[in-house]
Amino acid sequence: MEITLQISYKHRDELLNQVIKKLKLFIEYQLSNLLFAKHILDLLIDINNLNNHAIDIIVLAQMQPIAAENYLAIKRHLNKICLQATNEYRWEIKQLHAIEQTYASLYTTKTFRNFTDPMDKGLSNEA
Repeated sequence: MEITLQISYKHRDELLNQVIKKLKLFIEYQLSNLLFAKHILDLLIDINNLNNHAIDIIVLAQMQPIAAENYLAIKRHLNKICLQATNEYRWEIKQLHAIEQTYASLYTTKTFRNFTDPMDKGLSNEA
């Protein structure tokens, strides 16, 4: 799963030294409260691109195949966590979006019909 944050150039000094570290720690901490975090094998965060109006920060989450069943919910949670981080650290974002990978082939009509958010099943560790 890939999420891209476009952060304003006004944060460029902080970006080189602190943004990536802070974002990774923030995401890892927030994920620790969710049971599906055990299905995330690796989390990579880095500068991806320099645009005319923003700096792209890429968040790549490599997941176990078992996580495909809850892919959409996991994507929503990661997007929300990234947005929370921008609010926490007061980073101005230009855009936030997730890019779908080839997991679409893992979903069937039956899977979508029976899809449930892990939060609905009480899979969160939060009280």
